[in-house]
This record gives sequence, structure tokens and C-alpha cells, in this order.
Amino acid sequence: MIKTGIIIVISAFALLTLSAQDKDTTTKREIRKAKKARKMKQGKLLFTPLARPAYTPEMYFIVAGGLILYNQS
Repeated sequence: MIKTGIIIVISAFALLTLSAQDKDTTTKREIRKAKKARKMKQGKLLFTPLARPAYTPEMYFIVAGGLILYNQS
């Protein structure tokens, strides 16, 4: 009887935690999109960082990186 009650309480807590996380993620995503749209409207320079793993016989495993710069004006 006590085990069943504990399982119910833990399940309810897990469901509430997961539902709260989904709302926060959606809100953060909307904020990021709004900031990007505002920067694009103002004509500011935007950049996207890139990092890719690679393998060569001489250097073995390496990580190469770069940036993509663009201006939406």
C-alpha cells in the first residue's frame, strides 16, 4: 500500500517536471527567434558557428571549425 502511494507521488512529480520543462523550452525558442528577427530587421551582422569532427590517417581525429557570416540587408 505504501509502495503504491510512493510510486504515484514520484510519477506525478515526474509528469509535472516534464510539463514545466516543455513550456520553458518553447518560451526560450520563441525569445531566440524574436531576437534574431529583430537583429535581421536592424541589418546587423549575424554569424553561425560550425564545428565538425574529421579523421585523417596523418592527424587521426581532429575537430575543424569556422563561422558563417551573413547580413540580411
